[in-house]
Amino acid sequence: MRHFRCVCLSCFFAVGLSAQQTAQTTASPSVVAFMQHMLMSIASPDHDPKISALNEQNLVRLYGFNSQEAASFHSAGQAYAAVIQNYQAQIEASNQATILSASVQVDSAVTALANQLLTAVRPQKAEMIQVYASKVAAATSNGGN
Repeated sequence: MRHFRCVCLSCFFAVGLSAQQTAQTTASPSVVAFMQHMLMSIASPDHDPKISALNEQNLVRLYGFNSQEAASFHSAGQAYAAVIQNYQAQIEASNQATILSASVQVDSAVTALANQLLTAVRPQKAEMIQVYASKVAAATSNGGN
């Protein structure tokens, strides 16, 4: 009987972890917006590279990312910079359809990077990001009040 309880508890725990990991892989709109801000601060082609590097170091310190998580954010930042540079090149065409397509590509890339980053960080870090994102979203939807 005791063995049965241990097996049941183990299964319950495994299902709970699986559900938690599944929830982490899909970023909410507020998390996507928050991650876009994070990525913009470390990878905007318009920023001085030294400032972007300092922002990246501060991001790592602020969230307590380990070296693997920091590398994931660095890589995502590089991917984001490439997407933004492509967007900037396409909007110079002044063709409305091209601009719309480029905008959709940016949105899709940011969503994919946000989901990728949520799975690349430890669960407690992903939860921290999600909490911060929800707080920022709530503050901005209330006009800061």
